[in-house]
Amino acid sequence: MSRAGGAASFGGTSGNFQHQFSGRNGTNMVGLETPYVVYLRRFLPLTSTSTPLWQFDHPVPLENNDGLAGGPDNRRHANVAFTIERSGCLTGFAGYFDCDLFADETLSIVPQTHSEGMFSWFPIYFPLHQPIDVAAGQTITLDIWRCVDEHRVWYEWCVVSPVRTAIHNIQGRSSCVGL
Repeated sequence: MSRAGGAASFGGTSGNFQHQFSGRNGTNMVGLETPYVVYLRRFLPLTSTSTPLWQFDHPVPLENNDGLAGGPDNRRHANVAFTIERSGCLTGFAGYFDCDLFADETLSIVPQTHSEGMFSWFPIYFPLHQPIDVAAGQTITLDIWRCVDEHRVWYEWCVVSPVRTAIHNIQGRSSCVGL
């Protein structure tokens, strides 16, 4: 089983990050619609909890083979809420995973259950077009989709509250992985 979740902000570098990836005039959104695999070293976590988004089971039971070309349907959607524990500037979300291999053997990059000695896999960072100032106690709601077509896989995401953002990376226009 794989799970993902978490919220993070790149603290004092948030404005610099948005400026660097949106171009000189702020119109190049490709950099802000691309998920990044990153080593989260200089960032300010705004919550200490990770919330499961979805899971994948392997092998896939035959009754679940209703995806493209008769294979498993690996599309996913989650609507998840995070309670902000410290005020700050939200610039994006960190995605983590854990995996139950067999019996009690697991791999995890989730901060609360991180596998000892695991340093070769990193979280994925989903940036926002514009930073959002958030206050402790506030609830942030995120919609995130894992999308698939016959040739590609991509993610789309948007903040639903306290403000609604545009959906990022619609139809994989800025970032996708070929199959």
